[in-house]
Amino acid sequence: MNPATGLISFLPTQNEIDVLSVLVEEYRYDSLYQIWYKVGSASRDMMISISPNCNAISTQGVQYNPTLYPIDTITGLPYIEVDCGDSAFTVKFHIKLDGTSINDVDFRMTNTNTGQPQAIKKLYSGLDVNYETDSVRVVMLYQFNQAGDYYLYSKKGNDGNTLINKCGIPMAEFDTILVKVGPCPPPPPPGDLELPEDRYGPEPEPRPRNPLPVVIPNVLTPNGDNKNDLFIIKNLMDWDNREMIILNRWGKVIYTNPDYKNDWNGGKVADGVYFGILNISDGSLQEQHSFNLTIIR
Repeated sequence: MNPATGLISFLPTQNEIDVLSVLVEEYRYDSLYQIWYKVGSASRDMMISISPNCNAISTQGVQYNPTLYPIDTITGLPYIEVDCGDSAFTVKFHIKLDGTSINDVDFRMTNTNTGQPQAIKKLYSGLDVNYETDSVRVVMLYQFNQAGDYYLYSKKGNDGNTLINKCGIPMAEFDTILVKVGPCPPPPPPGDLELPEDRYGPEPEPRPRNPLPVVIPNVLTPNGDNKNDLFIIKNLMDWDNREMIILNRWGKVIYTNPDYKNDWNGGKVADGVYFGILNISDGSLQEQHSFNLTIIR
């Protein structure tokens, strides 16, 4: 038993059916008498069927389905095509996966144009009666709005392993598939949009505004010395709409605020480097900023 993860591993030596029983006992320390006394216990039994061997295709681990994905001539990687504006796509594998091995951080995605991570919101799988599936639905935090190539690669998740098949053979870490996004339509040229009209005549012209450009710091030191304790973006309050999202290095959202007012102190997150997205707008003017933020307490 791994004391860090709680995973139980064993090596069977023959074709058999085994029964595994796990007993967990809880003890509490009595500081008066300086003894430990038992306060409860729980046990779980499970039956494990050991087959004599795995078939040849199972011993290859978990791979992207080679019959569905062609090879990119430049990178040598299999690729999948995704339309601009989509926020999810499905990846299929050559063999069924063990559904218990799938969690939301088994994959990472990187934008090859910017080198920045793309946040994955969830991995969804429709499992059969055997708790198996041959595909994973990757749901992004945001829609794809920029044409180009993205790397989707496997990583060890919170369970300590990548995707595994029913024979217990895992997918190689950093196994990568190329996600090609596009084409994306160009934005409409200025002046082509018309304001709606009704029986009262045309809409009045919006009041012209010229908000100052924002300046985003890259370091936050929330140590209580009243110096740089808050994440303050210069000129942010000049903009009408201010949405901010902070993600960790695995793409998980740790803070989000649709109306940010320069009042975040880092919360309870640990020291380290984080990634942020700032969406601001004022009238017809809209901007999106990506940034890195180092938190040092």
